[in-house]
Amino acid sequence: MRYKFLILLMTLGWALQAQEDTRYAEEYQQWAYMEFAEKHKAEKDWSANTMYQLARSYQLNADYSDAAYWYKRALEINETDEGLLEYAKVLQSLGDCENAVSWFKKYASKNQLNTEASETFAMQCGTIRNHDDFGKVSFELVGGLNSDAIDFSPIPVDGGMIFTSNRDAGGPIQHTDFWTNNDFTDLYFSKKSDYNLFEKPVLLDGDVNSKFHNGAASINAKQNQMFITVNFEKGVGKKDRHLLKIVEAYQHDGKWKVTNEFAFNNKGYSTFHPTLSADGQLLVFVSDKNGGSGAADLYVSQKVDGNWSDPVNLGQEINTNGNELFPFLDAKGRLFFSSDGRMGKGGLDVFVCEKIGDASWGLPQNLGDAFNSFKDDFGIYVYPDGKSGYVSSNRSGGLGKDDIYFWKSETPEEEIEPADYANVRVIDAATGLPLGGAKVEWVQTTPEQAIVGEGYWVADKEGYVQVPVEAGSNFIFTAKKEGFNPERREVSGENLLATTTEIPLSKLTTVMINGIVMEEKTGDYKGGFGFEIINECSGSKSVFSTDDYGNFNLEAGCGCKYTVRSLDPNATFIEKTFIADCNKNKIQLLVDVKVPAPKSPYSNGEIITLKNLYYDFDKWNIRPDAAKELDNVVEIMKSHPGMEVELASHTDSRGNDVYNLSLSQKRAESAVNYIISKGIQSYRISAKGYGESQLVNECVNGANCDENEHQANRRTEIKIISLDENIKIIQGD
Repeated sequence: MRYKFLILLMTLGWALQAQEDTRYAEEYQQWAYMEFAEKHKAEKDWSANTMYQLARSYQLNADYSDAAYWYKRALEINETDEGLLEYAKVLQSLGDCENAVSWFKKYASKNQLNTEASETFAMQCGTIRNHDDFGKVSFELVGGLNSDAIDFSPIPVDGGMIFTSNRDAGGPIQHTDFWTNNDFTDLYFSKKSDYNLFEKPVLLDGDVNSKFHNGAASINAKQNQMFITVNFEKGVGKKDRHLLKIVEAYQHDGKWKVTNEFAFNNKGYSTFHPTLSADGQLLVFVSDKNGGSGAADLYVSQKVDGNWSDPVNLGQEINTNGNELFPFLDAKGRLFFSSDGRMGKGGLDVFVCEKIGDASWGLPQNLGDAFNSFKDDFGIYVYPDGKSGYVSSNRSGGLGKDDIYFWKSETPEEEIEPADYANVRVIDAATGLPLGGAKVEWVQTTPEQAIVGEGYWVADKEGYVQVPVEAGSNFIFTAKKEGFNPERREVSGENLLATTTEIPLSKLTTVMINGIVMEEKTGDYKGGFGFEIINECSGSKSVFSTDDYGNFNLEAGCGCKYTVRSLDPNATFIEKTFIADCNKNKIQLLVDVKVPAPKSPYSNGEIITLKNLYYDFDKWNIRPDAAKELDNVVEIMKSHPGMEVELASHTDSRGNDVYNLSLSQKRAESAVNYIISKGIQSYRISAKGYGESQLVNECVNGANCDENEHQANRRTEIKIISLDENIKIIQGD
């Protein structure tokens, strides 16, 4: 079910750019999607944006029927690009391929996508043959593990199974995830009692289960070390987002204890869904950190001298602009994972990549109909023999929202018929010479255009690749090589076997530059930053402005020298000069700028008087009108994080001197406590009552003064103790 990975991810947003309906924004913006849906579905005057939010809330909780209803209603009022695309995806997940393709074509037309994109989407609703290694596969629910809640990501261990679930554990305290209005997930263990049958699950023994999400784990070969996905205990940002991290746990005397955190956890983004290789030397995991291909990408880290190396993104050959999740490394080193960004049946589909290096894998291939449904299929486990295992799915026929299934290959290896082989050759279009090392990506289809396989080969030094051709199959080839334009060919299996298929590539005359502008010191991306690029070959100048994420794109002539210069007079710009190297199909250019920090609006000795801080007679509690003035002080201190202040309270001369001193101290402490309650650290502010000891005029005891003169002495001062500029703020009543 789609929510099961998003409640863990907790950071994957969505960008329906409609006018926000502020009546209902709070629950939706706080990701309380089911609370939002249940609260507002019965309203009578929805805006189009509210209907989109209702649709998305149901979609993120895998209620595709209700999601389709609200998308359709929203599109009737305000047809957005995102709405068209997501409605098509929801219809696909419901198995309504005909309508799904129709809506996707509408989306593709509005966004000027070529017909190939629509054809690809149509194929997603078609039949996908099983991966050859598995052949015909049987599927059955695992007995004893599943409940009416979500149950997923099984890990077989000696004597039983560890898995993740959000079932009611029966404890005295229940914690609720507002995304789903359900309990948080925990790790469970169940003893195996018979073939594919388990005893009643119990919480995994030890300290691995905290009050937030715990789950999607991986265990080592000795079954004494486990890497686990958990939430950070402390939320970050205005929405108090509890992002994800990976922790390491060890088993001792039958109990699991968390001992370490993964070295590359970061409070600025999520790191989750770990899988450990059989030899313990590789850790593949998911992250939504900046710089990836899409919403959530796969990364790999290697064990070097006992430490994990810097993670490496698995690249656009594997990662898409969607979500790549729940990776698993089997005994052969193959990488399995689930994705919603590739050709598939709908929702999350399971894919496999063959290992081609120490920490690299080939192109993903869909595991086919037996493994994948129109719904979400994920959390696969493959036994070392490669012929059986487990997988999670929310397909029809289960007990709950997500269930764990046992799968087994039923096809004897001798029944898999060997294929005939044909030759494909990649050549230089201008010279006819072979292009050794070219990559040939392939998609195999049936005559009905249903996809039955995909992958890639690398041409030998003579430009050749050998293609296994099965009866009745057709192929779509895309040949690529650095310095050349890619070329696509569609060839029937019959023609492939009849003669060598040549794919000529023409040399690039331009190369696409993808640039990123960022602030040198902070690393923040600079949106809306203006600059010019000068082509030194022609002398021409082009003016650019970065998008919201600091990106810009430039088509550059091969071999020409370019200079990048800032148009922002307030920025110190580190000039970049580069040559467009057409031996690379894509160049990424990082441009650093130094932007001066904004100058404080305050200067040394400056006094700012705020006039609305009142106390009731003989009282020191903070009234609502006084709170508004103290909120201004809070904002000043938040915008100056190094500021430390003394809050001083003063009275007039009327009344007993000792009493006035005590009253002013109580008022100062009351104001300070209020400011601390708004998130200002206590060490940054102190309270001091001065009573009538620091009058600002001659209105001493016994003096004949009017009320305005006495009022001038009744004041609260904020005195800056520590700041580059000495600022004094005076509040008077």
